Amino acid sequence: MNRDRRLPVAALAALLLAGCASAPREPKPTDVAADDPEAVRCVQLSRVERTRVVDEENIFFYLRNGTVYRNQLPRPCPGLAREERFMYKVPSGRLCDLDTITVLTDFGGGFRQGAGCGLGRFHPVDPEEADELIEILQRDE
Repeated sequence: MNRDRRLPVAALAALLLAGCASAPREPKPTDVAADDPEAVRCVQLSRVERTRVVDEENIFFYLRNGTVYRNQLPRPCPGLAREERFMYKVPSGRLCDLDTITVLTDFGGGFRQGAGCGLGRFHPVDPEEADELIEILQRDE
């Protein structure tokens, strides 16, 4: 194949791939404020007591001291709501907004790695507010 014919094919492939990119979604009233001054970039994993996956975009981190952080992922994470479990590899002992989580799918009695998804910042919420937000987010699914 000569070089002149490959360029249009490459350009067409790039256009098709660009069409697959997801368009930005409309903001929801339950979205976190991008300019939240109380948001933190990282949480110390030794302080995390448990997590709660709410939907494809929201994970709540419950710390041992009673603090609750909401992490709203920048994009929906396929399979996260269905599986409600994820893993991460962080050498620092901290989970940060630049880290990636990997959905774990149940596969015949074992787990298989699913989608990898980036985290957002950790936004502090009151425990009572967290319960209300979880209820609203689950209702909106």
